[in-house]
Amino acid sequence: PQIQAFQEFLSYEPRTWLSPGGYSTMGYTMPAAIGAKLARPDVPVVGFAGDGDLQQTIQELAVAAETGAAVIIACLNNTGWISIRDFQRGMFGEDRGFETEFRSRRGDQLMPVDFCAIAKAFNCGSEKVTEVGEIGASFERAMASDGPCLIEFDLSSEPADSEGVNIGHWDLPKPAYLP
Repeated sequence: PQIQAFQEFLSYEPRTWLSPGGYSTMGYTMPAAIGAKLARPDVPVVGFAGDGDLQQTIQELAVAAETGAAVIIACLNNTGWISIRDFQRGMFGEDRGFETEFRSRRGDQLMPVDFCAIAKAFNCGSEKVTEVGEIGASFERAMASDGPCLIEFDLSSEPADSEGVNIGHWDLPKPAYLP
């Protein structure tokens, strides 16, 4: 999510946009969102996390619930570390993605994680969005909540053109010695 948000999200006020930049720091979103909310409890905080990012620090939902940090975590679930897979393919060839999709041991079946169930286990609100038309109402409900909420979006693992106006290189340049 950082790749699109970093290039296309407009921030109108200073100190309202936190990002690890192009460092691909999986696990950043949850603690950064909680910290931002605790620092400025009067400001709405939304963290955009891929499912791979969220799996690194999802236990911090407990901290959000315990401290009353009413963060909204938008979990973009594409069933894997797809940005890593795409880097692997880009650098080493289309057939070179290795262990980046959440699949069964045989590799024939995707094994999606139910992030809503995990959020509920940590006493957080949760909701799964399956249709584009549900997005606005889902965020409105989360904003009206007095505690942390996770909104899960099921996405394709094949990237689509965001049709954004800002495009550019992101992270990890291809080494000159690779063909």
